[in-house]
Amino acid sequence: MTNYEDRFWSKINKSVTGCWEWFGSLDTSGYGLFRFQRRLVKAHRFSWQLVHGEIPKGLLVCHHCDNRRCVNPAHLFLGTNKDNMQDASSKRRWKKQRPCRRVLSNEQVKEIRTILNEGHRVGGKIARQYGITPTMVSYIRRNKSWFAQVENNNE
Repeated sequence: MTNYEDRFWSKINKSVTGCWEWFGSLDTSGYGLFRFQRRLVKAHRFSWQLVHGEIPKGLLVCHHCDNRRCVNPAHLFLGTNKDNMQDASSKRRWKKQRPCRRVLSNEQVKEIRTILNEGHRVGGKIARQYGITPTMVSYIRRNKSWFAQVENNNE
């Protein structure tokens, strides 16, 4: 083993779950960081490269175990961003966010459009008034919401 490999593997703790948890530095998202050739690299990616070689461009190193600190090569797999999102969704770690959980009536959408057409651009204030998100106000402004389309069909 090379010096950097010894240094890397000395920073793991093998847990009873099978995860090899990184106890070195972490990034703000909780992923391990390892200094290699004067650069900080993600520990799980470095682990993959030590065992399996280069990571093809455009692919991520994902975790079967969903433990961001885990660097066990047996718990890692290569995938696209879509693969990672599908994996997260199937494990209920991530849910597709809806722009708004509250359904507005056509009349409310018309009111919001009137306010916007009068020059009001404070989406946060309008959002609080109607119990929706500022993003939904933006969708209404740009005709990107389903109810805005329904409302346009009724005119």
